[in-house]
Parts: sequence; structure tokens; C-alpha cells
Amino acid sequence: MPQYLSRSSVRLLEASMDSLAIALTALALPKRHQLRSEEAKNAAVIGMAGTSAEQALAAILIQVMGTRQRLLRAPNTRRLAPYLMK
Repeated sequence: MPQYLSRSSVRLLEASMDSLAIALTALALPKRHQLRSEEAKNAAVIGMAGTSAEQALAAILIQVMGTRQRLLRAPNTRRLAPYLMK
């Protein structure tokens, strides 16, 4: 069976699914302690869901643009791109 996705995309998609599974599991677990602020009740779960979405979007960008092009266009990784591509 041919492989249609790049290895980097597959790796990021699997990490995205794992992050989302951890977030949903954490949401279902009982709380271990009383929170001082009610606003922070689901902050960790929301953070993990955001991480999952970011990894999924990165997988799409890598699949469409390729790893090298994505690294060279990102302003914060332009100087590191030659070292990351080894």
C-alpha cells in the first residue's frame, strides 16, 4: 500500500491525536484538589486541546509545503533551518 503522507506529517498527526486523547481523559478525571479560581478549572485541558490543534495544522502545512519550505519561511527558525534539516 503506498504511503500518501510524509513521515513528518504522520508523526505530527499521531502526536495530535495523543494530545487530544490526554486532554479528554484529563477532562473526565475527578479533580484532585480545590481550586482557588473557578476560571482555571479547565485551563490544562484547553491548553492540551490547543496543542493538539497546533500539531494538526503543522502536519497539514508540512504535507502541503514540505519541511524545508516551512522552516525557511518561519521568521523565528530561519537561522536554525540548516541545523534542523540535517
